Amino acid sequence: GNNIIDIIPNGCYEFDFSTNFDISRLNYLLSELKHQKIVLFLNRISKEKRLDRLILAWKNIQSSIENSVLIIAGNGDKNIIEWLNIEIKKNNLKNKILYIGPVYGDLKWHLMAYSDIFVLPSISENFGNVVTESLMSKTPVIATKGTPWSELNSSNCGIWVDNTTFGIEHGIKTMLNYTSQERMVMGINGRNLVLSKYTWIRAAKKIIFRVKLFK
Repeated sequence: GNNIIDIIPNGCYEFDFSTNFDISRLNYLLSELKHQKIVLFLNRISKEKRLDRLILAWKNIQSSIENSVLIIAGNGDKNIIEWLNIEIKKNNLKNKILYIGPVYGDLKWHLMAYSDIFVLPSISENFGNVVTESLMSKTPVIATKGTPWSELNSSNCGIWVDNTTFGIEHGIKTMLNYTSQERMVMGINGRNLVLSKYTWIRAAKKIIFRVKLFK
């Protein structure tokens, strides 16, 4: 038979953000940050995610941004987490970068929805489920070209940036300079993109179609 390989992207659950999340653990944190724009990294912490580039980019743009905080959520490589905490202290970034450890379930979805921008600086990512989850939460995304997310540009729901510290700097500065209205439009575009292409129902339909096609 024909050796045809078809890559079906992962799906994303359709969440309705009118539901009442149990977010008591986050309430204190978010109330402290209510006048700040939140840039969120939420993922497993490993070398491939290139947190070092993100931290350097964030440090470099401090003089040209204001009222903004970088939240890092996740667990993983203990050496990187230790390095992160040292960098925050050493560079006096205590109020500019918050490492909050892992978040799951309702907390994760609420934090994604509450954030202004999501950032994924990976050097290598097959898909990046966190991108679809963030877009489903109506939060625009900055992803590097180590991820397969050129659609962030073409669907106007974020920015696909060069896989460099400067690329990440450029992406964050650009997104923070947009008005909240412009970011809101990008968020709606992102949710629409996921609903049209990346829900589990869409993924299942593609699989069923391919199975029927090659029977």
